[in-house]
Amino acid sequence: MNGFDQQALTRAAIELLALTPDDVWVAQLANGGNTSRGQIAAYCAAEGSLSCPARDAVSQAVNELIMDFDLPLRVPYSFDPEMGSAEPREQV
Repeated sequence: MNGFDQQALTRAAIELLALTPDDVWVAQLANGGNTSRGQIAAYCAAEGSLSCPARDAVSQAVNELIMDFDLPLRVPYSFDPEMGSAEPREQV
């Protein structure tokens, strides 16, 4: 997953759930992330980007917040396949 798509999809979930940048910042800190509040706020507002590990920490945090809402939704990680690409078939 490229960083632009990952950020856009994560931001869409954040907006859908009406999460604040502080919600996301605290959740990523609780998961061991170390991205600053300002960097998270900029990422959530599409005014900045994050490194791949930091984006994945935000994805993990948002996915855990989504679980609190009991929704069948998940934001992507950097290692997820690109949107529209076929997943590799399992070998039998």
